[in-house]
Amino acid sequence: MRLKHVIRKEFIQFSKDKRMIPIVFIAPVIQLLVLGHAANLDVVNLDLAVCDEDTSSSSRALVRSLTSSRYFIETHRVTRCPDDARFFESAEAAIAVHIPRNLQSELDAGRTGSVLFTIDGSNTVPAGQGATMTLLAVERFNRQRIEEAGLAHLMDLRPGVDLRSRIWFNPDLETKNFFVPGILGLLLMLITMILTSMAVVKEKERGTIESIIVSPLSPLTLVMGKLVPFVIIGLIDVALVVAVARFHFHIPLHGSLVTLFIVSLLFILNTTGLGLLVSTISSTQQEAMMTAMFFIMMPIMYIAGFVFPIESMPEAVQWATYTIPLRHFLVAIRAIFLKGSTFMDLWRECAWLAGTGL
Repeated sequence: MRLKHVIRKEFIQFSKDKRMIPIVFIAPVIQLLVLGHAANLDVVNLDLAVCDEDTSSSSRALVRSLTSSRYFIETHRVTRCPDDARFFESAEAAIAVHIPRNLQSELDAGRTGSVLFTIDGSNTVPAGQGATMTLLAVERFNRQRIEEAGLAHLMDLRPGVDLRSRIWFNPDLETKNFFVPGILGLLLMLITMILTSMAVVKEKERGTIESIIVSPLSPLTLVMGKLVPFVIIGLIDVALVVAVARFHFHIPLHGSLVTLFIVSLLFILNTTGLGLLVSTISSTQQEAMMTAMFFIMMPIMYIAGFVFPIESMPEAVQWATYTIPLRHFLVAIRAIFLKGSTFMDLWRECAWLAGTGL
């Protein structure tokens, strides 16, 4: 009977906490729905940039072989190929194919024609699977060409398209080069959001919030006073994490430290703002912690592109990720580390971070 009354008392006490009920029962359902759609390591809908200098029936057939599957979407096509990494950076593509001017003539003469595929290795998951899918597409093109000529018995002997590939920014496709810069974003979000989410709640629990309200402080002064210390702490953490990434994990840093800190400052503006929002709608530190973790941090981590490719998510989720600051920070920080991108190269990401942060 004593145990029964204690259990009853706990249920009654829990039922009176109206803010904890959604966290306990609704948050798991939301996380399951988000993770169920986002947790997909099968890479599809990779952006493909095409430079077709041959503009022949064979080159068009090769491009159709690539785009006929669900793995590639042609986003950009030119007939003159600049020989640098900016080609598919400007086209916002993950893979670029260069079809030389003499492809048709080489194939008609019974010789092997070479096609160059350039792969963005800064994201190791799409890069690895994209390389495999391009190989399969070229093999499919060669097979169809031989079958159409009625020479299926010469499948292993007749020349076709020879695939040449090169990987930029991360030639060895080392996973740490992709994940370690991303971890910087997760750590920044975790530290600054949790610290800021406790800022106003502590005043409520201590009973000092009323004194602050009646003080001569303006709302802007109070908000800035709560945010600035954690912004400084966040920037110190950036310096520490970058030092560890560079000198312990030997992650190449091709970009400018100034650009890195500017982008990090814009991201911290978002995380501290979210933390302050959580702090103002929460009554206790426990509630603030649970809200920040279950409703903001975990869903964001799933769909921001830290692990799971955004290209493989449903279209509605892909559009929703544009409102997530971590997505833009991950793109920017990896580009700074591996590509040496400048502030002008990342103006879209910076504009999104500035807009959502404000």
